[in-house]
Order: sequence, then C-alpha cells, then structure tokens
Amino acid sequence: MYKKVELKNGFVGMERDVAEFWKEKDIIHKNFAMNEGKRYFTFYDGPPTANGKPHVGHIETRVMKDIIPRYKVMKGYKVIRKAGWDTHGLPVELEIEKKLGISGKEQIEDYGVENFVKQCKESVFTYVHMWEEMTNKVGYWVDMENPYVTYHNDYIESVWWALKQMWEKGLLYEGHKVMPYCPRCGTALSSHEVAQGYKDVKDLTCIAKFKVKEGQKIAGEEVPENTYILAWTTTPWTLPSNLALCVNKSYMYAEVKVDVSKDEEESKTETYILAKDLISTVLKDKKYEVIKEFKGEDLLGTKYEQLMPFAKVEGKAFEVIHGDYVTLTDGTGIVHIAPAYGEDDSLVAKQNGIAFVNLVDKSGKFVPEVEPWAGKFVRDCNEDICKWLANENKLFSKEKHMHSYPHCWRCDTPLLYYPKESWFVAMSKLRDELVANNNKVNWYPDTIRTGRFGKFLENVIDWGISRDRYWGTPLPVWTCEDEECGHQECIGSIEELKEKAIECPEDIELHKPYIDNVYLKCPKCGKKMKRAKAFVAVLAATTMVLGLVGCGSSSDKADTSKSESKSESSSSSDLNVMLETPVESLDPQQATDGTSFEVIADYTDGLMQMDKDGKAVWAIAESCDVSEDGLTYTFHLRDAKWSNGDAVTAADFVFGWQRAVDPDVASEYSYMLSDIGQVKNAAEIIAGEKDKSELGVKAVDDKTLEVSLNVPVSYFESLMYFPTFYPVNEKFFESCGDTFATSPETTLSNGAFVLDSYEPAATAFHLTKNEDYWDTDRVSLSGLNYQVIQDSQQALMSYQSGDLDTTLVNGEQVDQVKDDSEFQSIGAGYLWYVTSNIKDVKELANLNVRKAMTMAIDREAVTKDVLKDGSTSTYTAVPMQFAAGPDGSDFSEDQTKFSDVCVYDTEKAADYWAKGLEELGVKEVELDMVVDADDAPQKVAQVLKEQWEKALPGLTVNLVVEPKKQRVEDLQNGNFELGLTRWGPDYADPMTYLGMWVTDNSNNYGMWSNADYDAIITECTTGDLCTDAEGRWAKLYEAEKIAMDDVVIMPLYTQCNAVMVSSKVEGIEFHPVALNRVYKDTVKK
Repeated sequence: MYKKVELKNGFVGMERDVAEFWKEKDIIHKNFAMNEGKRYFTFYDGPPTANGKPHVGHIETRVMKDIIPRYKVMKGYKVIRKAGWDTHGLPVELEIEKKLGISGKEQIEDYGVENFVKQCKESVFTYVHMWEEMTNKVGYWVDMENPYVTYHNDYIESVWWALKQMWEKGLLYEGHKVMPYCPRCGTALSSHEVAQGYKDVKDLTCIAKFKVKEGQKIAGEEVPENTYILAWTTTPWTLPSNLALCVNKSYMYAEVKVDVSKDEEESKTETYILAKDLISTVLKDKKYEVIKEFKGEDLLGTKYEQLMPFAKVEGKAFEVIHGDYVTLTDGTGIVHIAPAYGEDDSLVAKQNGIAFVNLVDKSGKFVPEVEPWAGKFVRDCNEDICKWLANENKLFSKEKHMHSYPHCWRCDTPLLYYPKESWFVAMSKLRDELVANNNKVNWYPDTIRTGRFGKFLENVIDWGISRDRYWGTPLPVWTCEDEECGHQECIGSIEELKEKAIECPEDIELHKPYIDNVYLKCPKCGKKMKRAKAFVAVLAATTMVLGLVGCGSSSDKADTSKSESKSESSSSSDLNVMLETPVESLDPQQATDGTSFEVIADYTDGLMQMDKDGKAVWAIAESCDVSEDGLTYTFHLRDAKWSNGDAVTAADFVFGWQRAVDPDVASEYSYMLSDIGQVKNAAEIIAGEKDKSELGVKAVDDKTLEVSLNVPVSYFESLMYFPTFYPVNEKFFESCGDTFATSPETTLSNGAFVLDSYEPAATAFHLTKNEDYWDTDRVSLSGLNYQVIQDSQQALMSYQSGDLDTTLVNGEQVDQVKDDSEFQSIGAGYLWYVTSNIKDVKELANLNVRKAMTMAIDREAVTKDVLKDGSTSTYTAVPMQFAAGPDGSDFSEDQTKFSDVCVYDTEKAADYWAKGLEELGVKEVELDMVVDADDAPQKVAQVLKEQWEKALPGLTVNLVVEPKKQRVEDLQNGNFELGLTRWGPDYADPMTYLGMWVTDNSNNYGMWSNADYDAIITECTTGDLCTDAEGRWAKLYEAEKIAMDDVVIMPLYTQCNAVMVSSKVEGIEFHPVALNRVYKDTVKK
C-alpha cells in the first residue's frame, strides 16, 4: 500500500541530516523570531549543574520540556526559551574539595575562602560542551547563546529582589532549624551528604517515667498518686532537654496499675499511662490491671514534672501535646519532645508554642548547666543518664537496639540533629491563600490538586532557605553589630546596596568573601551593620509555590485542560510488584537473598530454568549429554543474545562459574559448586590450593559447555537454574570495573526482561520486555515495575488502589482479606528457626538448656495467633513439602518423629531447665537474640521471648533488632548468642538444609561439630551412596536425627506467604525452591 522509504544512512544518519539542515537554514533562530508583537510565553529551562555530565535521564526530560514551547509557538505566542546553568551549591563545592584533597569547613578556611571560591567559579563549565552537543542531537530548541547563570550578578540580584518582596511582606524571618550536624567538622550536612554515611549501630534505648503533677485530670477524673507517663527514646542524651510529651489524639490510651514490688514481702504499685495497644508489649510479664481507657485527645494539656533539673525553662513546657506522626509501631505510643534535637520535635513544638532550650554546644558536648556530664560528648553519656534516671525512680526499662544511624561521610563521626540558626519563609502564613488558589488551577488529572500537591499545601510548613556554605547566593540581610539595637535590613538590588553601604566597590562581586567586606550604616543607631553569614537555597521552589498566592486573580485556566492524554510512569501491561526488602546485589555470583535472586532471574537465563511445577527445563541449553558414569555433562547451547548484541557463549558460563569459586570474589554460594554440585576442583580452588582456571568446566566451542564432576549428582541439572550458575560476559564485566551490576548501564540481559531503571538500594525500579529474548513470543508482559514497600499497611492500600498487581499481606491483615477471591496463601519454602551459639556461649553449650528452650516453644501459637498467613508449625530440621524421596514420599511428612526432643511440653522443658542450671551452677541466665527489623520476625521474637521467660524461671531474653544485612553478618561472624533466622531451599533435596550443619560450613552459625554427622553427609555427597537413592535417603534421616537430638536447630515454622494477586493477572509462578516468583508466563488482562 505504501512505498518503502529507503534510509541510506539509517535513522541516525537521517537525524544528522536534519540537524545540519536546521543549522544551514538557521531554522531554530527563525522559530525564536516567530509571532513578534504577540502575547509572550516565557519558558525558563530548569538549569542543569554544568560541572556534571549529562545522562539518559536528561535526554528524557529535555524531550518532554521541548513539547511545551513548540506547542505555544503553534498557538501564536511569542515564545522566549531561556536556557540556564546551575553553577552554585554543594555539588560544586564537593568537586573542588575532592580536586584539592581537602575536606570540611576547617580545611576550606585554611586553604582560603577567596581561593576556594575562585576554584569553584572556574570549574562550573567543565562539561558545557557535552551539554550543548547533547541538546543539539536531541533537537531541543532553547536559547543557549544567552543563558541565565546562577553565579552571575544579574541572577543573584534577581534572587535578592524576590527576597526583598518577601521581607516587606513579613514573610522572611530568622529562627532555628534542626539539621544533621557533625560536631567534629563543625558543619551541618545536606540530605545528599547524610545519605552517604548511614551505618548500622547498636545503641542504648530507654523508656523514661514522667511523673504527672498532682491534681491533673484525664477524661474528667483526677489521676491517682504516683502516676507516670511512659515515653520511649533511642537517644537518652536528649532527655535533659525534654520539654513536652507527644501523643496521637486519635489513638486509645490507658491508665494501668502495675505491681512494682521487688519481692513477695513488699507490696508497691505505680500507675502508668501508655497506648492501649502496646500494654502487653511494654509491660510484658509484669502484673497489671487496666484502670481506665481514654482517647489521646483526653491527655492533651496534661501537666507533668520536669524529668531532669538542668534546664532553666521560660515559657510553655512540660505538658502533653498532639502529633500526627506518633505511631504504634515502636515504643509506648508516646514520644518525648526535645525541640532542639529533632526535626519533627521542632515542628510540633513550634505548632504548640512550646519553649526552646539547647543544652549541647557545637562540639556535641553538654554545656556547664548539665553538671554531671558537662564537657562530655553527649552520645557517650547515654548509659550514665539511664543510671541517673534509675536512681531517681524515673527509668522504666532500657535495652540495646540495632538501627541505622547517620555518620559524617568525611570523618565517620556520628551525626547529631542540632539547632542551627536559619532563615525561613513563613509559608504557614500563606496556607489558606495557597490552598484557595490551588483550587482555581485546572490540574490534570484532578487528583493532583486534591491529592499529593493539595495535601502538601494543606500541611505546608515554614521553609528553611539558608545554608552555611561558601559558594552560593549570599543572603542579603544585614544586622546591626550593636546587640541592643539589633536593627536588620534586607537589600533588594546592587543599586540599593551601594546607596546604603559605608563603602562598596563599583564592580562588586556578590560572593564571599567580597560581599562580607561591605558594611552598612545603621539608620537607627549609626553603628556598623554586618551581613548574615547564610546563603540562599531552594529559592526557585519557594518562589514557585509563592506564585500560587498571586495566581488566583485571573480566570484563565491552564491549557492542560485540553489535553486528552494520560501520563503514566509505566505501561498498563506492566506488572506492578511489591517487594518487602530492597535488592542487595544484582551480581549473580555475589547475591545471597531471595529478592535479588528473583530480579536477577527476571533478566538472566541460566542453562536451565524452572517450569511451573518447579522442574528443570531447557533455557540457554537446548540439550545435554550425560556420560554413563554420571561424571560428565555436555550442554549444547541455543542461539541467544545478550542485550548488547553479543552472542551468549559457553565461555560466558566458564567465566561466571570461575568467579563463583574465585577466593578473591568470596562468593557466599561458592559451596553450590563444591559441596553441592561437586564440580571438579571447585573445593580446592575455594581453599586456595588450585587456580580457578582448573575448575572442571570448559568451553569446547562457543555452543558447547563441558562440566566434569567428582561424583555423580542426581539433581545436578536442577542446580542450573540457581543464579550462582548464571553466565557473565567477561568483556562487558571488565569494561564495568567495580560498577558491575549496579545500574542498567552496567547490567546485561539474556533473559525475558531488560533492566532499564535501577540504582543500589532503590525503592522503585523497572524492567522492560526483552524483544531480542530467544523465547520472546512466550512473554506477554510489557515490563515489571517493582516497588519496595516495607510498611504492610501502605502496601495493602497501594494494592487496593490499583497501584500494585500483587502484594504480601501480614497476619493482622489476613483477617481483613481472607474471604477475598484475590487472596492466596503460597508456600514460600523458607524454614524459620532459632540458632544457638554453641561454641562461644557456655549456657547454650549445655544440651539441657537447649532442650528446655525448644520444648518451651508453642509453635502453634506462633503460626495461628501471630502469623495467620498459612505458615506451618515445623518440628524437623528439613521442612515439609519440597523434597520427595525415591518412592515419591515427602521427606518430612512425619512431623512427630522427633517428639522426644522437639515438642511443646512445658513440664519437660522446666525439668531440662532445672538440670541445665544445676550443671551450670547458676540460678539466672540472660541471653540476647538478634532478629530482623521486619514486622513479622519482630512479632515472632516477642512471642518466643514471652514463652521462654514464662516457662523457664530465671531466664531473661533481650531482643536485639537489626537490619537483615547486619543480622546475617553478626550470625556469620559469631557475634550473637541466639539468632532468629531462616533458610530457603536452593534445590529440591534434603541436603540443602542438612548440609548447613557440617563442621565449618559458613551457615553453621553456632559452630556445632559432630564427626558421625559429618561422615554421613560425606558418604551421601561423595561416597557410595551418591548412586544409591534409597540408601542415601535412609542415611539422611540418620543425619537429621543426630542434629535434632543435639538441638542444633530449634525449628519453628515453614513460611507461607499471604498474598493478594489481582484478578486481572494470571500465570505468576510461585516456587518454594530457589526462585520464589517467576513472571515469564504471566499475563495481565
């Protein structure tokens, strides 16, 4: 029907020809000159930082921005298209610090502020030629010959003008802003800098007792004598500065009478106030009686006594206030407020008129008023503060808590949140006007007006616009040096500056240090006025919102009302998937967690892949020959490509496998090739006895891969879908250096999808269908849109609103959704268990203690009352329903076979406990248990703690909550006593669990060792039983009995995932082994 158009030089050549034509005919300038004398439409390009390189994201945004001016020209407007360069700020300063080999405020000032500023100015256009080239190539029409430049005087003067308008309207004021601050470097840090220095640390936390003043009434009734409000804090050093307590007025709270007697002869009670839903969590095994319940609103205004006597407070303080941010996730449901040391604290205190005190100096040490700890670094005083509180009967409890805490990226010092003098725009004064005018804007879609942007305006806070830096727009406020006078003036132009200055150079440059040498004469007292040190930040965003104040006078509405298109972040046939935890690594030989394995398998095929029943089927391999003795596997590869166009070859598998066993790579899953896969020489290479080139895998040619084994492995082909065995293109790997698998640009695909957006620890990322995939016709989805949502309620809401197609739900939510047709309970394969440090903890080296602890666990209560997601109580070292024997039976079908050592029996548990204590010669035992920071593990751990402490007299278990990565590191390094952990099967054989308990296995966290056990595992792995399926099965039962009799593991439950899957989605494959979810055959209607 249409004549084919031949492109002699291809699309790229055609684009080049068009660009040359535009240049030759001066098309761009002709377009700029169109519609002279008509109504103006001015477009200011949001300026890129010119000392940074352009990337693919800039191409996308420039293409989108180009549409609006072109459209306006066609509508008859005279369009001004102004390019710009952002030349100020932190990125420039950091680049110069790196270039000069200096770091921080002190070293900058030693180098010289003037010299430093000159270096900044000279660096800002480093990559401008790359920006111009990119702009021309994408056909972005913008005036780059006459740009605005943020370090030029005329631009700075325009910012001064805007600030002057705010000043005259009473919208600009000086106050305190709580910011991350390094006491060693003496400087505040931006969010960009803070993000570079988070570390997992174990800090002391405490619940303090705030005594309610006599005569106070709550819900109309006077509180009893000795009534205390309980508040939890992770920063005890802030307690001397406490000025308020914060509750959420919508929650239910309670007065609880608690027995605090220290022995049976004493009878003493105290009354505590805390959130109703947290009573059992906080009070634990204490005897208590709930006196009455009331809403948080009834607590507001309640007065209490000052907790610590060091601050002299003037103004409103020591009463209960409301804050929406108070939750029931941790603590007591009541938050201690020290306005000087927390952004939320500062904000809620301002809103409620609470006073302000600061008892910490700029070096992070207590001031002299705090007599016991004056001159000491505050974070070193946490333990002493808790002791002081205990002596004053103001401490309810204390415990160590693992959490992620920001450290200075320069000097590694823990940061403080500290009050810094700052300048603000009083946005709160404009709130009503902003909301009213926003409602006059015709947003498309309208949900923006009422949703995210509208809510932002309804809750707008005063905006901190100043920064304490060197290279930026100086704040044009001068203050009289006479403190009694204190007169301030805001300068709005260079002309005004010269008019009011005592002396000002004609060619004044509006930067440090030059502007700081200009003084004004105070019109009130005649003394000298000095400029404030601060610089202006985020002014463009501020003035944009301020623009809403004046936009309501016109009845015109935005042209976007005529648009019929809908902007979407992903295609409607993308599958929107919730992840509970972020990806840890996309390197197939370095990844260790199920989330990472899932995503890697989305875009990578191994030799084999899993079918819907979990069986190994062909992938990159299309066939395989196995020698008669079972020691040689010859895989024949199909025609397949990497996403860069290279063919997938046998050499790619050789390189990937060699990386897996290379001691320099130190893959945690190297044992998959040695102990499990029995690939020839793998064990010797891992031990450093042979070179990786001697691994029993070779590329016979591009399409033939030969693997040599030490002994036959009946399940060897099923290992091939595990990511550790995936291929890696060596040439591409070498080109990436240390950045391999950290971004779409450093990742190759040979699978169903291609990664197109990702960065480490990303909370959202995307994959697109790989049109060059060898099996692309099988793939229906256009892409995968992953969202990391760790808050289960938020995840469920996102699912219900249609933003997710599948999500996990927790036990509490199961009751809400269990009757929904879209609810499913899916076997996840993970065995959760408690591991003991048998080697280093003498109490746990005692077999009777371990027997007592495993028999004191009510597993049914854990699965039915806490998890409620279909998870199954488990009493064996190998979980159920994943490994079938020679006769087809489930290896762990009989869950009563170890009932003599693993059963819920509190009487037997007490007997074993008594024997254990007698053997140890003690009456009490205190143990720490590390547990993941995720929702379900913490709830399970709390129940275990309660069951143990109730059934075993004298036992105290402290829960140490850690991020998963830290918890795994602590277990591997032996830095634990008890650990709540899990293991997922890598392949469908009992050995995936039993192999963990071999002496010196990296997953044998407690360093248990048993020669008989090791001998059985060796016989089943490399001995005669390799080829005797029935004999091997029987021996594996014997090995499991040895481990269970010695209570190496306290099994708890086999995990099921409670999930919601949209009725529009079919074909998500859920597997209990290796890859939990596969989407190749998924269809979204």
